[in-house]
Amino acid sequence: MKRCTSILALILILALQMPVQAISPRVNFFSPSLSFDGTTAKCSIYARGAPTDEISVALELRGPSGRVGYWTNSDTERVVINESATVVRGQTYELTATVRINGKLAASAPVSGTCP
Repeated sequence: MKRCTSILALILILALQMPVQAISPRVNFFSPSLSFDGTTAKCSIYARGAPTDEISVALELRGPSGRVGYWTNSDTERVVINESATVVRGQTYELTATVRINGKLAASAPVSGTCP
C-alpha cells in the first residue's frame, strides 16, 4: 500500500512539473486623446482587440454650446481615428469615445481638457 501511494505521489509530482500552455486572454486596449493647438482640438483614439474582432468606434467632441465634432470608424482587430475641430480659447471640451467589439459595448471613456 505504501509503495502504491509513493508511485501515485511521484506521478502527481511529475504531472505538476509539465509545462502548461495557457490560452492568452483577449486583450482590449482603448486610448482616447484630446489635445489643443491654438484653437484646434486634436481628437484621436486607438482601439485594439483580438485579430478576429469587429471593432466600431464613435468619437464625439462636446463643448459648452453642444457637439463640436463627431467621427466614426470600424474595422477588424484595430481602429484609429485622428480628427480635428475648431474650438474657442478658455472653454472646456469633453471627448467621449464609445467602442463596440462584435456589437457589444466594450468601453465608453471621456477625456476632457480646456483650450488654452
